[in-house]
Amino acid sequence: MISKVGLIMVCAGSGKRLGYLDKAFVKLDRKPLFLHAFAAFKKFKQIKQVIFVFRENSLKKARTLVKDQRAVFVKGGKHRKDSVFCGLKALDKSIEHVLIHDGARPLVSEKIIRGVLVGLEKYPAVISAIPAQDTVKSIRRGFVSKTLNREEIFLVQTPQGFKKDALLKAYDKYRDKKFTDDSQFIELLGLKVKVSVGSRFNLKITYPEDVILAEAITQSRVR
Repeated sequence: MISKVGLIMVCAGSGKRLGYLDKAFVKLDRKPLFLHAFAAFKKFKQIKQVIFVFRENSLKKARTLVKDQRAVFVKGGKHRKDSVFCGLKALDKSIEHVLIHDGARPLVSEKIIRGVLVGLEKYPAVISAIPAQDTVKSIRRGFVSKTLNREEIFLVQTPQGFKKDALLKAYDKYRDKKFTDDSQFIELLGLKVKVSVGSRFNLKITYPEDVILAEAITQSRVR
């Protein structure tokens, strides 16, 4: 099992669609989303450092909420990729692998995390993902341009795991590209990205109805 892992919790996203300045501070069962997410990672002893990336005006508040000796807090950037890069630069030199997780995915499980870590023993990059259930179509100007093969479509989640040096190399080379997830940088290097099983419960909180769904899932687990 790999042993020197750093975790980057990306918590710098805006929560305007939820009525919050910072999405990570949205409450689920009276606790901020990012603390729910972090709880699932705490038991993994191979995680030696945790980088929390927040908007500058939220750093002080975040520090008061996290009680963990591994925690480091850094200011995020304009876009998600910029925030991740800020986290990467803050990692100790001793860190060999890195997990990146969205602070707005509060229901991540230890099983998902373990799957990514196991994959990193063999591959330079591992993502968690779930197969698409619905029919997927490409739309242009309000009309269907083509129907995609659903069996080849997966919905990508976090955590995503990487060899740190590979991800840093990819960021140095392609950071100006407009990507929506970190594994796209690795793809451009020509390296294989392994897919590990995610979960439909591992939803990303974006809209008010997502909070309602997450609350229902949380309550069902309590019962």
